[in-house]
Amino acid sequence: MFGGELKQPTQKTSASAPDSFMRNFQYQSHSADGIVNSILTSIEAVHFPKDDLTKFAKPKLTYFTKDRQTWVVTSDKGRSINGDDKIFLSQNVLIHQPQTAISPDTKIYTQHLTVYPGTDIAITNDPVLIKRPGTVIHGIGMTANLKTGQYKLLHQARGIYDPEA
Repeated sequence: MFGGELKQPTQKTSASAPDSFMRNFQYQSHSADGIVNSILTSIEAVHFPKDDLTKFAKPKLTYFTKDRQTWVVTSDKGRSINGDDKIFLSQNVLIHQPQTAISPDTKIYTQHLTVYPGTDIAITNDPVLIKRPGTVIHGIGMTANLKTGQYKLLHQARGIYDPEA
Protein backbone atom coordinates (compact mmCIF):
# COMPACT_ATOMS: atom_id res chain seq x y z
CA MET A 1 0.00 0.00 0.00
CA PHE A 2 1.57 3.23 -1.14
CA GLY A 3 0.87 6.63 0.33
CA GLY A 4 2.21 10.04 -0.50
CA GLU A 5 2.18 12.42 -3.41
CA LEU A 6 3.09 10.79 -6.75
CA LYS A 7 4.48 12.98 -9.52
CA GLN A 8 5.32 11.89 -13.05
CA PRO A 9 7.42 13.88 -15.48
CA THR A 10 5.39 15.76 -18.08
CA GLN A 11 8.04 15.69 -20.81
CA LYS A 12 9.54 12.75 -22.65
CA THR A 13 12.92 12.02 -21.08
CA SER A 14 15.92 9.78 -21.71
CA ALA A 15 15.94 6.13 -20.66
CA SER A 16 18.25 6.93 -17.73
CA ALA A 17 16.00 9.69 -16.36
CA PRO A 18 13.51 9.06 -13.56
CA ASP A 19 9.96 8.13 -14.53
CA SER A 20 8.35 9.06 -11.21
CA PHE A 21 8.99 10.48 -7.79
CA MET A 22 7.07 10.66 -4.55
CA ARG A 23 7.25 12.87 -1.52
CA ASN A 24 6.29 11.66 1.95
CA PHE A 25 6.29 8.09 0.65
CA GLN A 26 4.94 5.17 2.71
CA TYR A 27 4.81 1.46 1.86
CA GLN A 28 3.38 -1.21 4.19
CA SER A 29 4.02 -4.94 4.02
CA HIS A 30 1.30 -7.19 5.47
CA SER A 31 1.11 -10.83 6.49
CA ALA A 32 -1.48 -13.16 4.94
CA ASP A 33 -3.85 -12.36 7.82
CA GLY A 34 -3.52 -8.58 7.32
CA ILE A 35 -1.11 -7.76 10.16
CA VAL A 36 1.48 -5.09 9.32
CA ASN A 37 4.95 -6.71 9.13
CA SER A 38 6.97 -3.66 8.14
CA ILE A 39 6.66 -0.06 7.03
CA LEU A 40 9.00 1.86 4.71
CA THR A 41 8.75 5.66 4.70
CA SER A 42 10.89 8.30 3.02
CA ILE A 43 10.69 12.05 2.57
CA GLU A 44 11.38 11.47 -1.13
CA ALA A 45 11.57 8.46 -3.45
CA VAL A 46 12.74 8.68 -7.08
CA HIS A 47 12.35 5.72 -9.47
CA PHE A 48 14.63 5.06 -12.46
CA PRO A 49 13.06 2.49 -14.84
CA LYS A 50 16.21 1.58 -16.76
CA ASP A 51 17.69 -0.32 -13.78
CA ASP A 52 14.46 -0.60 -11.74
CA LEU A 53 16.27 1.50 -9.14
CA THR A 54 14.58 3.64 -6.50
CA LYS A 55 16.54 6.20 -4.48
CA PHE A 56 15.27 7.29 -1.05
CA ALA A 57 16.01 10.41 0.99
CA LYS A 58 15.96 9.82 4.76
CA PRO A 59 14.44 6.32 4.56
CA LYS A 60 12.92 4.76 7.68
CA LEU A 61 12.12 1.05 7.91
CA THR A 62 9.99 -0.13 10.82
CA TYR A 63 9.90 -3.86 11.57
CA PHE A 64 7.73 -5.65 14.08
CA THR A 65 9.06 -8.81 15.78
CA LYS A 66 6.87 -11.86 16.30
CA ASP A 67 5.96 -10.56 19.76
CA ARG A 68 5.27 -7.08 18.23
CA GLN A 69 8.40 -5.34 19.50
CA THR A 70 9.57 -2.59 17.17
CA TRP A 71 12.91 -2.22 15.37
CA VAL A 72 13.37 1.06 13.48
CA VAL A 73 16.11 1.42 10.86
CA THR A 74 17.01 4.91 9.58
CA SER A 75 19.70 6.40 7.37
CA ASP A 76 20.45 9.51 5.34
CA LYS A 77 20.25 7.72 1.98
CA GLY A 78 18.83 4.52 0.58
CA ARG A 79 18.21 2.73 -2.69
CA SER A 80 16.43 -0.39 -3.79
CA ILE A 81 16.97 -2.53 -6.85
CA ASN A 82 14.33 -4.73 -8.52
CA GLY A 83 11.45 -3.48 -6.44
CA ASP A 84 12.15 -4.32 -2.84
CA ASP A 85 14.41 -7.41 -3.19
CA LYS A 86 17.28 -5.50 -1.55
CA ILE A 87 17.38 -2.14 0.14
CA PHE A 88 20.81 -0.54 0.52
CA LEU A 89 21.07 2.04 3.30
CA SER A 90 24.02 4.39 3.72
CA GLN A 91 25.28 7.28 5.79
CA ASN A 92 24.46 7.37 9.49
CA VAL A 93 22.58 4.08 9.62
CA LEU A 94 20.85 3.51 12.96
CA ILE A 95 18.99 0.37 14.02
CA HIS A 96 16.96 1.19 17.13
CA GLN A 97 14.87 -0.98 19.40
CA PRO A 98 13.09 1.22 21.94
CA GLN A 99 12.97 0.01 25.53
CA THR A 100 10.15 -2.38 26.36
CA ALA A 101 9.13 -4.33 29.43
CA ILE A 102 11.38 -7.20 28.30
CA SER A 103 14.30 -5.44 26.58
CA PRO A 104 16.46 -2.39 27.16
CA ASP A 105 16.83 0.46 24.71
CA THR A 106 19.24 -0.77 22.01
CA LYS A 107 20.95 1.32 19.33
CA ILE A 108 23.17 -0.12 16.60
CA TYR A 109 25.23 2.28 14.46
CA THR A 110 26.99 1.62 11.13
CA GLN A 111 27.57 3.38 7.80
CA HIS A 112 26.14 0.83 5.34
CA LEU A 113 23.44 -1.82 5.71
CA THR A 114 21.77 -4.12 3.20
CA VAL A 115 18.22 -5.16 4.13
CA TYR A 116 16.48 -8.11 2.49
CA PRO A 117 12.76 -7.38 3.09
CA GLY A 118 11.63 -10.85 1.96
CA THR A 119 13.54 -12.49 4.82
CA ASP A 120 13.81 -9.53 7.24
CA ILE A 121 17.59 -10.01 7.33
CA ALA A 122 20.04 -7.10 7.47
CA ILE A 123 23.78 -7.37 6.80
CA THR A 124 26.80 -5.08 7.00
CA ASN A 125 30.54 -5.63 6.63
CA ASP A 126 31.33 -2.22 8.11
CA PRO A 127 32.30 -1.34 11.69
CA VAL A 128 29.36 -1.59 14.09
CA LEU A 129 28.72 0.10 17.44
CA ILE A 130 26.03 -1.29 19.75
CA LYS A 131 24.84 0.73 22.74
CA ARG A 132 22.58 -0.48 25.53
CA PRO A 133 22.31 0.87 29.08
CA GLY A 134 25.66 0.09 30.72
CA THR A 135 27.02 -1.66 27.63
CA VAL A 136 29.02 -0.56 24.59
CA ILE A 137 30.09 -3.16 22.00
CA HIS A 138 32.26 -2.64 18.91
CA GLY A 139 32.68 -5.08 16.06
CA ILE A 140 33.23 -5.49 12.35
CA GLY A 141 30.33 -6.82 10.29
CA MET A 142 26.92 -7.93 11.52
CA THR A 143 23.90 -9.95 10.55
CA ALA A 144 20.56 -9.11 12.10
CA ASN A 145 17.17 -10.76 11.93
CA LEU A 146 14.73 -7.86 12.20
CA LYS A 147 11.79 -10.24 12.72
CA THR A 148 13.29 -12.03 15.76
CA GLY A 149 15.46 -9.17 17.03
CA GLN A 150 18.59 -11.35 17.06
CA TYR A 151 21.87 -9.95 15.81
CA LYS A 152 25.41 -11.29 15.54
CA LEU A 153 28.71 -9.43 15.22
CA LEU A 154 30.98 -11.17 12.71
CA HIS A 155 34.54 -10.09 13.62
CA GLN A 156 36.60 -8.35 16.30
CA ALA A 157 33.75 -8.04 18.80
CA ARG A 158 34.79 -6.28 22.01
CA GLY A 159 32.73 -4.59 24.64
CA ILE A 160 32.58 -2.68 27.89
CA TYR A 161 30.00 -3.44 30.55
CA ASP A 162 29.47 -0.86 33.26
CA PRO A 163 26.35 -1.58 35.33
CA GLU A 164 26.69 1.85 36.99
CA ALA A 165 26.42 3.76 33.69
